[in-house]
Amino acid sequence: MSHVGTHSSERSTRARRLVDEYLRRRAAGETTDEDELLAEHHDLNPELGRELRKLGLIEQARIHVESSSGTHAARSIPPIEAFPGYDVIRELSRGGQGVVYQAVQHGTKRRVAIKVLLEGQFSGRRDRARFEREVEILGELTHPNIVTIHETRSVGPSTYFVMDYVPGKPLDEYVNDAGLGVVETVRLLAKVCDAVNAAHLRGIIHRDLKPSNIRVDDHGEPRVLDFGLARRLTPEGTKDPMGTAVTRSGFFVGSLPWASPEQAGDTANGLDIRTDVYSLGVILYQLLTRRFPYEILCSAHRIMENILHAEPVPPSTFRPQVDDEVEAITLKCLSKDRERRYQGAGELGRDIRRYLAGEPIEAKRDSAAYALRKAMHRYRIRASIALIATVVLIGVTVITSLLYRRAVRAEETAAGEARSALSALGGLHDIFYKGQSAEITDRQLLEGLAQDAVSELEGEPRAQLRLMETIASICEGRAYYDLEVQWRARVLALHRGAAGSDDRDVATGLHELGGASGRARKHDEAKVILTEALELRRRLYGDEHPDVAATTVALAGICLKTGDYDRSMQLFQEALVIHRALAPEGDAETVRCMMEYGVALDNAGSYPEAEVMFREALAITGRLDPGDNLLTASALEALSMVLMSQSRYEEALESALQGLEMDRRLHPEGHRQIGRILFHVGLLHKDMGSYDEAEARIQEALEIVLANTGARGGSRAYGYHSLAKV
Repeated sequence: MSHVGTHSSERSTRARRLVDEYLRRRAAGETTDEDELLAEHHDLNPELGRELRKLGLIEQARIHVESSSGTHAARSIPPIEAFPGYDVIRELSRGGQGVVYQAVQHGTKRRVAIKVLLEGQFSGRRDRARFEREVEILGELTHPNIVTIHETRSVGPSTYFVMDYVPGKPLDEYVNDAGLGVVETVRLLAKVCDAVNAAHLRGIIHRDLKPSNIRVDDHGEPRVLDFGLARRLTPEGTKDPMGTAVTRSGFFVGSLPWASPEQAGDTANGLDIRTDVYSLGVILYQLLTRRFPYEILCSAHRIMENILHAEPVPPSTFRPQVDDEVEAITLKCLSKDRERRYQGAGELGRDIRRYLAGEPIEAKRDSAAYALRKAMHRYRIRASIALIATVVLIGVTVITSLLYRRAVRAEETAAGEARSALSALGGLHDIFYKGQSAEITDRQLLEGLAQDAVSELEGEPRAQLRLMETIASICEGRAYYDLEVQWRARVLALHRGAAGSDDRDVATGLHELGGASGRARKHDEAKVILTEALELRRRLYGDEHPDVAATTVALAGICLKTGDYDRSMQLFQEALVIHRALAPEGDAETVRCMMEYGVALDNAGSYPEAEVMFREALAITGRLDPGDNLLTASALEALSMVLMSQSRYEEALESALQGLEMDRRLHPEGHRQIGRILFHVGLLHKDMGSYDEAEARIQEALEIVLANTGARGGSRAYGYHSLAKV
């Protein structure tokens, strides 16, 4: 028993010494936190907890005595009636630095918040410096989503400032209580990003972003508060000397669970605006999953280790409604490497809005090499498989390089072999990684390895050019249209550099780039590029040439999509005249031109003219080689649609079913084209009142769309919308 008593006495002595050190730090002006002290020395509980509770009781007694005696020497807090021009309603919060009251301004009846700096033993120079810096910073920032400061004054030894009172709830409480979905949550965070970006544009880092410092008002508008720990970046890039995140004594200042790796590590003096991006990522993760990206219910030291080294679990693990794009945005914010994060809150906000608009997001552009490296680190057990895959991929790259070196001497044969080799690149993912790592995608492999292969051919522009053309074709075939645009642009640049601005290769490069831009929905860019291509091809070939007709049709299609209907119809007519002159009996290109012209007429409401065009196209396909049956299937579907527009449902269904039967023979099971015509057949059944049949066909089509990795979000939306109609 004596031994136990001695041990307990030693623990109590250690606890009292820690509290003494805690008080000295507070007296020296450092902002400290009792919870962090307890977490860091959890082995001394319950003794340390008892000593801290005693400290709290002593402080309460001191405040009571001071209030009774009218003295405020030890911890000066002005009485609530000491704010001229304001009626104090209640105390809102109290912390180590100060007290915040809710009040009403006499003249305007405006509700405000008054923040008072505490004076005395439990405050110091650093508290006053932070208080004054917050006043200065809030005075500079004018943004609807940042709290506004109105004035600053002094009462006796105490200083206070008046700012907007923000009714409502902390950000996390608001999101949880309102039951916001994923889309509504990221939309709300985009507004927070706008506010933080306003500070970043003025060279200010918040450094203490967390849900409790972001309140959402009664109108659903977020407001960023509490810039007391903010740091200013000077024009030379040096930091505010009063803004260090870790003091010389090593005690962390800020809110640890939301802190960035550079705050938690030894690089605090190198903080920049990407620190706030990390904190916004933690907040987004927390809002989406109601948990943190890593364990925080542990000692402060362990939390710091987690922030520095623990990789966050993908948020979709905890909430399946988080799609891959929101997950990519969140994880990009939480990168340990600042260079891989968004480079500011504005960049994060823009990517969120791209997501909301259905546009490609920057967060999905990570390189294949990085994804492979991360996967190998995480999946050590599968390292042998990854190693084999890497060796094979390097082998393919080397083989491709050798093939293209041979292409200088035997271009036609080598180009064909290289196309086969490169086509294999995209399939390697399915062989080695399918089901192994969600981080490695077919696109990432293609993107990174294609670039490696092109780099291997540095100094051989002809071989590089043919390789780039092949890569662009693969991207087109896999519906990576934004990536296709990049490669088509590189091909065009090589053509211009090698052959000047007025030859056939340049014209072809312009035509291909314009088509890719159209597929990527960059219609205005496509229109400009295709107009240039058409003018160049007319100068090179005259008016009656297949290439001129092809570019004319492409430009007509873009004009149709941009609403320039008159120009579109004129161009389709010109192209059809060229095709009929070149092939009076009709050929596949004539049919394709008729089909696109017919679709334009259908969209313009000229149904009889469109029907004539489609029937004429079908008559030509009937005379063509059986290998062109794909054109027949497309013409049958198009005819069905224009018949449907004229409410001729039975004829439309007969034509559609013929096209569907042909598509099932020509395409593999689950092909996107089969899904498209199934949607159409289902809607025809709906219009004819056969609802069970309609539901079955549309459900089958939707399953094809969902299983198809190349399907756009719009295809999924159309599928659900069609099903909802039924």
